[in-house]
Amino acid sequence: RASEISCALGLSQFKRITKIINKRNTIANLYKDYLSNNKFIILPDFGSKNDDKGWHLFQLYINFEKLKIKKQEFIKYLKKYSIGSQVHYIPLVFQPYYSKHFEKKFLIGSYTFYKNTISIPMYTSLTKKNIKYITRVINAFFN
Repeated sequence: RASEISCALGLSQFKRITKIINKRNTIANLYKDYLSNNKFIILPDFGSKNDDKGWHLFQLYINFEKLKIKKQEFIKYLKKYSIGSQVHYIPLVFQPYYSKHFEKKFLIGSYTFYKNTISIPMYTSLTKKNIKYITRVINAFFN
């Protein structure tokens, strides 16, 4: 249930939707350019027609267990350099109601995704300079 103010904001953003999507595509492509050589990171699927994505999030898939590091260590490292990150899509089995009714073994794919995925900054006011900084810090973590 969105408030009237939220709806008004949403409607006003529709006037700029093409510009917003183009900016987000540009940001995603810069992330791809600067992170694609990092063998420890799996980037999101760009598909064959990249221009139709909205890039609400930009997520990195990192096998933390294989690297013998904790996801939280990477999050703290980014924070040390003033880079925000988030964890999205917590599996339902971790929610109180579902944890009593489902076994984790039935949701192994969602759990694996959750353990290994982190979202990095993705908003339209990011500049190329910001993205270079973010990716330089990320790449330095793995060297």
